[in-house]
Amino acid sequence: MEDIDSLRSEQGRLTGEKDRLQNDLEYIEKLARERHRMAKPGEKVFKVLEKKK
Repeated sequence: MEDIDSLRSEQGRLTGEKDRLQNDLEYIEKLARERHRMAKPGEKVFKVLEKKK
C-alpha cells in the first residue's frame, strides 16, 4: 500500500508539472533560464565558478 501511495503522489506531482509546462509561461521561462542558461535578447548570462582550494 505504501508503494501505491508513493506512486499516486508522484503521479500527482508529475500531472501538476505537466500542467505548468503547458500553461505557465513564467514557469517555462524560469526553467529555461536556470536549466539551459537561456537569456532574452540583450541580456547576458554569467556562470559563477567556485574557487578551487
